[in-house]
Amino acid sequence: MKRVARVPLQLSESLHRRLSAYALAASAAGVGVLALAQPADARIIYRPDKIEVAQPSCVFLNPAEEATAPFCFVADFTAPTSSLWGDRVTAGLVTSKAGFVIAGHRSAAALKRGAVVGPKDQFQNSGYGSLATSGPFFGGTSKHHRGGFQFGQPAYLGISFAINGRTHYGWAMITIHREKYSTGYYLWGVIKGYAYETIPNKPIVAGKTTGPDVVIVQPATLGHLAAGASAIPAWRKAGGSK
Repeated sequence: MKRVARVPLQLSESLHRRLSAYALAASAAGVGVLALAQPADARIIYRPDKIEVAQPSCVFLNPAEEATAPFCFVADFTAPTSSLWGDRVTAGLVTSKAGFVIAGHRSAAALKRGAVVGPKDQFQNSGYGSLATSGPFFGGTSKHHRGGFQFGQPAYLGISFAINGRTHYGWAMITIHREKYSTGYYLWGVIKGYAYETIPNKPIVAGKTTGPDVVIVQPATLGHLAAGASAIPAWRKAGGSK
């Protein structure tokens, strides 16, 4: 896998500032005008897309093609030469009503296929949370110990966000990968498909991609633009990860 240069891990305050900047940039881009029309009788919109999260720049997830993407995924790292190396993949919340199902403080829950995502779940609704971490910077071992996602095992992130001020529920299938280097490990993520329920406040089943109530929207250039074109890693053009 071709890698970009690593940078020191940013503190939480810095990440909050970055998320605010990304929200403003996404709004200014006016990507909402590129949104694809949705069928009037749709219930679940499913996109079998592939989005790679492998650098400390924001990779947006915008399930409903809104003017501002509600989610920002980041893979950030300490300097590889540091004895206190640490890696993490985080989900950031850009818009005020965005959220994800939590497993603990600033820790995202890894849901199984078939789990119901809805108003009965506990959501984090501000800042960011870890999908997975590694390294002594996060607690003294080389193993994953924060965030519910196990390395190499696909799981579902339950999400919520607002459309016209009303809450909608959805999911994203994510796999966190872990790769050895000289003093520690790299972590990166792959989002492979996501969906949301078009009826406000209605629960959705994680991983449901077929049925009379499912509309499949194939990924296209417009979808990536609406997700934040500036966030697409440059190394994807050279082949990306598998």
